Amino acid sequence: FDGVEPEPFTPGEHIVNTSGKLVYLDKLLHKMKREGHRVLIFSQFTYMLDILQDYLDMRKWNCERLDGSVRGEDRYEAVDTFQTDSDAFVFLLSTRSGGVGLTLTAADTVVFFDSDWNPQMDLQAQQRAHRIGQTRTVTIYRLVSEGTVEDAIIGRALKKMKMAAGILENTTDKQQGKTGFNDGELRQIVNWSAAIASKEDEDEAGCNTKNSTSASSPATSAAWESLVKEL
Repeated sequence: FDGVEPEPFTPGEHIVNTSGKLVYLDKLLHKMKREGHRVLIFSQFTYMLDILQDYLDMRKWNCERLDGSVRGEDRYEAVDTFQTDSDAFVFLLSTRSGGVGLTLTAADTVVFFDSDWNPQMDLQAQQRAHRIGQTRTVTIYRLVSEGTVEDAIIGRALKKMKMAAGILENTTDKQQGKTGFNDGELRQIVNWSAAIASKEDEDEAGCNTKNSTSASSPATSAAWESLVKEL
């Protein structure tokens, strides 16, 4: 890490110890490895993927990687290797480049090391493990550092998802009769969206947890609480 460690740059435990997220991820991956899980790790930043790759090499865990710099033929080779080689423990992916159009059902665990401003990108990314052919329960973990810009990202993402859900719900209702929105309905959507945006404190209170998970069911939440206690 330029400006952080002296040259020559060498791998070591400082890679883990200088980041609260990596400390937690290290414990999580050790547990996943012991239990025979395989993991997708998403990040928005290729520089972060570089750091994670150094970390995985240090732990001597086999991994594949896919980001915007990977050529087409190498992209398919990486996916095929992960799908067919049981020794490939982790697949590192950039959220934008690796989150669309791939089938990675060999993995049953998804970790978002950081979150995208557009929640739909994260939703598409986690679907890489939720494809036809998946036979196991998929668990999603989202790492969030308390008191950072990530709080704002998660809060805005929640608002966007609420807004989208409201619009889609209204659209579904209209499909049973007329289609489209009239002027009054559009005004109602805008007012409703503004009301959601005003609930900043409520949304932030819901996401101000250090290293939280995106849970889709009470069972997932219970599993996360158990994992936190174990780690």
